[in-house]
Amino acid sequence: MSDQVIAKELHPGVWEWCICSDQSTATGRNFHSGDGEALAAFLPSASTPVNVVMRGQQVVATEVELDAKQKKHAAKLIPFELEEELSSSVDNLHFAFGQFAENRVPVLYAEKESCEGPLSDLGAQGCDVRVALPDYLMLRRSPNGVTILSENNFVSVRLSEHWGFTIELALASVLFERITQHSALKDNPPEEVLLVAENETDIAVITTWLPSEWLEDDTISVDVIEGGFWDCVDTSVSAVSLNLRRGRFARQLPFGRWWRLWKAPAIVLGVAFFVAILVQVAGFYFAKNEGQQVREKMNEVYLQAVPNGRLGGDLERLLESKLKSQNTASSEPTNFMFLLSQVTGVIAADDKTTLSSFSYSGDQRSLQLTLEFDSLSSLAEFRSTLQQRGVASDSPRTTSVGDKYQARIKIREAK
Repeated sequence: MSDQVIAKELHPGVWEWCICSDQSTATGRNFHSGDGEALAAFLPSASTPVNVVMRGQQVVATEVELDAKQKKHAAKLIPFELEEELSSSVDNLHFAFGQFAENRVPVLYAEKESCEGPLSDLGAQGCDVRVALPDYLMLRRSPNGVTILSENNFVSVRLSEHWGFTIELALASVLFERITQHSALKDNPPEEVLLVAENETDIAVITTWLPSEWLEDDTISVDVIEGGFWDCVDTSVSAVSLNLRRGRFARQLPFGRWWRLWKAPAIVLGVAFFVAILVQVAGFYFAKNEGQQVREKMNEVYLQAVPNGRLGGDLERLLESKLKSQNTASSEPTNFMFLLSQVTGVIAADDKTTLSSFSYSGDQRSLQLTLEFDSLSSLAEFRSTLQQRGVASDSPRTTSVGDKYQARIKIREAK
């Protein structure tokens, strides 16, 4: 079975504890005592469950009767059902209730301050407190049995699974006179009574408190253990349904423990992230400075190539366009005179055709003509004559100008 630590609060801030398995007893084991920090340091791991044994004289066990309709609102109704027997304001008390048996439900209540002290003490140390119960509900008992413990001038009694009390030794005898009238025993006397005390004298004192009908009943067995709380502790925590570790005292996410676990890695990651940011910023400024130097060098080269040029824009593209414009010269001989001679020869043969303008493109080795014709048939004949002379023409763009036609024609040597 998995290990657990049972910690008993001796005084505010002072603990006694023992590690044991779920179904084992604490007898014969090593016990330790100290403050909350010492307890936390003792734990085998941060996730080891800790069950807190609270001082029973500060926690009251009782029962409340509710009808079927009220069960749905039990958490709100129970404090006010008990209001008449409370010695303190409802707002100052912490309540825990168990499972319903017909219309009755077991209840524990205590001052919030008395619960907050032990739970916050261990919680602040990062202990994983799973269960908090009064000492009398942590006593081992047989089915249909009663356990009575006398220790450190206090008497703790567990009457049933959910009922019990802890009282000062001086007042115990008065309470035992009425113990048979308790609702848990009134119609159901115990089959076994377990007496636990540190010595025979204390056991003899407890025995004198027992009702005479129990001592005279042969069906009720009385067992005796010389010891203390740890000799009769219920490590199975059978009354867990009344766990006081609920509501405002419920378990919280262990942010403190997580931070302690991840503190060092978080610091390392933070430093690494900061260094990465510094490297990126340094790289950015280095690249920016290098880019500025490259830009200055480009400006210098551009001004050497174009002394009167204007800086700005894409200087590389500007230089490329300059180079292209200067590399238009071709090593091939121009055909301008050939094309012009062929055109003028055809125009000279037809006095009704006139040449308005022309332009020559060395790159395309073509001649752009603007001519005027009397008719579209004259234009077609002109193109046909050029074709016979070895000159090809593109489709002309013609417009009507009065009674003539103006045509723009591009001509080149026929292939």
